[in-house]
Amino acid sequence: MDAQTPSNPFTQVKFIDDPRKFFGRQTELYQIFDRLKTLQCISVVGERRIGKPSLLYHVTQTAKQHIGEGFQAFYSDLPDVKDEESFYKLMCRALGEDGNGFSDLERIVRGKKVIACLDEFENVTKQAAFSRGFFDSLRSLAQSGNLAFILATEHSLAELCRDERIATSPFWNIFSRMDLGLFKPGEAEEMVRAGFDSAGIPLETEELARVKELAGLFPFFLQLACYHLFEMKVGRAAEWEQGFERSARDHLHYLWSKLTSRERAALRWSLGFGGRHPDDELLMDLERRGLMVPVKKQFGWWVFSEAFEVIVRNPPPRRKQKRWWNRLFSRFKGGKISVGPVSVEIPVEREEDER
Repeated sequence: MDAQTPSNPFTQVKFIDDPRKFFGRQTELYQIFDRLKTLQCISVVGERRIGKPSLLYHVTQTAKQHIGEGFQAFYSDLPDVKDEESFYKLMCRALGEDGNGFSDLERIVRGKKVIACLDEFENVTKQAAFSRGFFDSLRSLAQSGNLAFILATEHSLAELCRDERIATSPFWNIFSRMDLGLFKPGEAEEMVRAGFDSAGIPLETEELARVKELAGLFPFFLQLACYHLFEMKVGRAAEWEQGFERSARDHLHYLWSKLTSRERAALRWSLGFGGRHPDDELLMDLERRGLMVPVKKQFGWWVFSEAFEVIVRNPPPRRKQKRWWNRLFSRFKGGKISVGPVSVEIPVEREEDER
């Protein structure tokens, strides 16, 4: 790379771990810190790539600044947590001590004010190794006045905990829910301009407007669009919109793939595809999640970005061939079969519902 060419300030994958590069979310941060003053537990719910780890990590970096020196906060995305012992071990080590059980954690937090910011908490709820007693024990710690949890998940705790094994635990009742959605327009503009300004690269008003049209106010897609625009402006790419669309496609497909048939129908309805008018609760839920925005258009709603509109109008194929192979080889319990000179791995997968 030319020594005179500035490095790209827009990250594509890594969450924001530098407080100087963290923008927006002021309303959410105010609410979080207001609740943490009395060690209330918070459930942060948001789509994949909406910025949950960046928010939680920022809370750990700035907690003392906002709520006082007496608080100790840490962040973890729960790597390698597969059972209760590994969970307690991670918690104890995050607090600088050794331990692998509830009694150890209880001893370590006694007399302290600890804030545990745990991302991807689905890793815990979906595993059978965690019993109802485990969640009841966490609740007792959270009510001791020594420990508060901030749990980040893609779906609400109510949805995650339908398993009879843990559904009846009172642990879930101590959380106040916070939905993490799109940036406000001013927050998005501040983030975009700050990145270009930090590298000394001028940004035209028309370019900023086009970035917001294509990516919407979704933080990850904004970062991705700005990354490609920056590469073009410094001469490392010939164009940027197609580069963004190629990079964003799989992530947009993922958003679509996780939707229910009702949610997909509502998004297509907003684009004028017809069908039954979605109920207001569904529309508001899609707005909270950042997938739909209120606009002054025919139906009063639209999808969050032009790039996502392309996916909604032209959904990815239903993978009929994959389902055909699954049906054909359903009698196999995995392993390899030979087709001529080629060995093919046959995984066991349940047939997906047709949507």
